[in-house]
Amino acid sequence: MKTKMFFVAAAVAVISLSSCKKDYECKCEFDQAGITGSATTSINDAKKKDAEDACDELDAESGYTCTLSEK
Repeated sequence: MKTKMFFVAAAVAVISLSSCKKDYECKCEFDQAGITGSATTSINDAKKKDAEDACDELDAESGYTCTLSEK
């Protein structure tokens, strides 16, 4: 019985940690008319899917190449 409770508690812990909110950075790089550079936008307290969507939106709006990373 104690073993089953341990596995149930472990499963709950894993599930709860996988859906927590974290801080992310969306780094966009550009090359226009021979000028290169980059810009980084912070995305705080977001689920990974929401951060990916926000970074993809920046990518689509700016036309730059953006990548998401965890802080």
